[in-house]
Amino acid sequence: MAVSPADTHTSDTNAWTADALLARVGGEAEIARELVGLFINECPRMLGAIRTSVAAGDAQEIRRSAHLLKGSVSNFTETGAATAALELEMIGREGRLQDAPRALVRLEQELEALLPQLQEFAAGGDAL
Repeated sequence: MAVSPADTHTSDTNAWTADALLARVGGEAEIARELVGLFINECPRMLGAIRTSVAAGDAQEIRRSAHLLKGSVSNFTETGAATAALELEMIGREGRLQDAPRALVRLEQELEALLPQLQEFAAGGDAL
């Protein structure tokens, strides 16, 4: 199934802020940066598992791998990438494999918007 750019979109607003993350970890910048670093390192593996499961048409693996990514990215935002991962999780749970490629593109776009901000924060920048 071909996916056109018109079929996908990223969030108009990214709900991630450094202040919200710092509040979540009690103001501990070192812990926040470590959490971000772990996500940055693990995200490619988690996204790869989702891509593989979508390509294989494996609904249970789509559900499982999307659930793992959703839990991880939810440390930083409850919208955007987290919502896109939840959508893929539900697609897997409900066996709606025809919807998976479009949802995967949306997840990739949301992560492409979020990751540079997280990388800037991890490097010590303000990132918003």
